[in-house]
Amino acid sequence: MPTLHITRQHTLSIDKARAIAQQWALDAERDFGMETSLVMGTDDYQTADRWNFKRAGANGSLVTSAQSFELELHLGFLLGVFQDKIKQQIEQNLDQLLGPAEG
Repeated sequence: MPTLHITRQHTLSIDKARAIAQQWALDAERDFGMETSLVMGTDDYQTADRWNFKRAGANGSLVTSAQSFELELHLGFLLGVFQDKIKQQIEQNLDQLLGPAEG
């Protein structure tokens, strides 16, 4: 099962980071038919929020902390064939919300 890992560091406030993660989840629901659920962190700086998402052939999570966004996506056999295109689309979506990755 192919797995994608995408990380973006940020210097946003935790409230702004949470708003961006929520927008990402709404976009994933609308654009890709994902079911999403939020597990809120208990502390603004020590524990991250986790958006879990799933649909037929894919599941994963977007973890949002005060320092970074970390996305992990597991693709089933059929979607695995398109992993490069899927990764590119996710990176474009995150870059639109956050700005381009540094480095």
